[in-house]
Amino acid sequence: GSLDRAKLSHLVFQDAGARQKLNVIVHPRVTREIARRLEELAARGVKLVLVEVPLLYEAGLEKNYEKVIVVDAGAEEQMERLTARDGRPAQEAAGIIQAQLPLSAKKARADLVVDNRNSLENTRAQVKKLWQQLKIQLDKGSEKR
Repeated sequence: GSLDRAKLSHLVFQDAGARQKLNVIVHPRVTREIARRLEELAARGVKLVLVEVPLLYEAGLEKNYEKVIVVDAGAEEQMERLTARDGRPAQEAAGIIQAQLPLSAKKARADLVVDNRNSLENTRAQVKKLWQQLKIQLDKGSEKR
């Protein structure tokens, strides 16, 4: 009835086969739950929703969303944040990053990019501006109908 997240994480980011097995188990369930929650929100009249999907491109889920926003941080920042936030050893953090599509490829495919290499205030300002732009686009789209 419990999960040793550290052990599981260590295993799946060192073993591509184990990672693939985990993804086959987890991604369909997560996708169904996101769809269920989006339906609930739509039924309540919510028109603009932000969904965080860490492995969006890797799981082929980008087609499920109208817009994709990628948060950009340099490789050094990614490593520092993974090791500091999660207390992961550098080797494990590197495995996590290497298991993902390169950030440059994600940015090239994204509709919008938030640059997260500066201060938290700067990032917040970008996100606020982006949210306002999305709301305006949504309102303009509603007017055309």
